[in-house]
Amino acid sequence: MGLRGSMKNWRTILSLLVLLLCFGGAVYAVRSSLFIVTQIEVDTPNEKRVSSRSIQVLAGIPLGQVRLWDLDLDAVRTNLLRNAWIESVSLQKIYPSTLRIGVELKRPKALVEVEKGKLSYVTQDGIPSMKADFDEGADLPLLLGSFWTKHSRISDGLRILEAWDELGVQDFSELSALSFEDGRGIVALATYYLGKGEPVRTYVELGQDFDGIDENALRHIKRVFQYLVDHSQTAKRISLSDQQKIVVTPGSGS
Repeated sequence: MGLRGSMKNWRTILSLLVLLLCFGGAVYAVRSSLFIVTQIEVDTPNEKRVSSRSIQVLAGIPLGQVRLWDLDLDAVRTNLLRNAWIESVSLQKIYPSTLRIGVELKRPKALVEVEKGKLSYVTQDGIPSMKADFDEGADLPLLLGSFWTKHSRISDGLRILEAWDELGVQDFSELSALSFEDGRGIVALATYYLGKGEPVRTYVELGQDFDGIDENALRHIKRVFQYLVDHSQTAKRISLSDQQKIVVTPGSGS
């Protein structure tokens, strides 16, 4: 056997050794605890509403028992979305042994009275699904009374709140509650402020027909509030008539 034959044999042996080492490394990686999930990192924007601990529990990952590459991320995401607060989930595997979980929470748009004395948060989907913490949600407008839930009108109430804000009525008056009264229709409780910061609370009657509340009517109401603020006038009630006319009932001292 010449030198060339010996070199060929050595190359073959080295190739086999490399393959054995790779195979051994793969077996070690599979059987080793190095890639077992031992840590979950959680990023939640509001610990009070959805705590890091509750997210870890809801994820359903048995720490120390499953390998990171075997983790079913779709199943983890499904588990997390069972929480009514969670809007979306991001998941990232960080080798060798960490899963990072990020969540985006739904933003409540209002409070609604689901039963007498019991309030729930309402998000953009119009479904009251989360018990309200009144201290935390005190700055949210309230859909007051059983009308909104009994007649499936929550989405209509949210539409009014959104239009009040988008059309700039909120710049001159804060809408704190919406109710529905027989004979008056939709009634908003709004607060505006006079020159020295004196609050004035007034009722705004928006009519009987939900479809009849158009942008022009709300723009008129905005101008009324602007006039009241600029001229330091108080109003007890502002009414939108069937002919889309604005009627203002002055308050005491105006």
